[in-house]
Amino acid sequence: MKKLSFVRHAKSSWDPKYPTDFEREINQRGIQKTENLFQFLKSEQLIPEMILSSPATRAMQTAHFLMGKFGLTKDVLVFEPTLYSGNHQDYINSIYAFDDSITHLMIVGHNPSISEAAHSLSAEVPMMNTSQVCHFEFDCNEWNKISIAPILKFLSHNPQTPFSKL
Repeated sequence: MKKLSFVRHAKSSWDPKYPTDFEREINQRGIQKTENLFQFLKSEQLIPEMILSSPATRAMQTAHFLMGKFGLTKDVLVFEPTLYSGNHQDYINSIYAFDDSITHLMIVGHNPSISEAAHSLSAEVPMMNTSQVCHFEFDCNEWNKISIAPILKFLSHNPQTPFSKL
């Protein structure tokens, strides 16, 4: 079985002190919502083995926050530049290329690409809000087979609303 959690980065600041979109940091509201997200992930025992993140500051901070809360070591975090600038197929290709020895992978990225990547695996996936997770469990043992494998479980949690199990 393969477990895949798509996480949209935490709410970020639009303060003009950040000269570029890439450098924007998460704000206090983002931290609170990501704490809510962590509590949901913990309650569902969705602890990733690896985290693949965009290198943009807000995604990096979200990934580090979750990594710290789960008590994971820094060697489980990998940064992928195409998760910032790429499209949904770049997300899917990054997943397909992952080592099959990893069972649970978390992706931290940006809209619209992260939502579109998750939606390409199931039409049930909405446009994701900040700090939202869409989690899949697939009946397969290879990452490059997830798009054709049966979905055994799908969970979505938006920290702005009570969590849903579809």
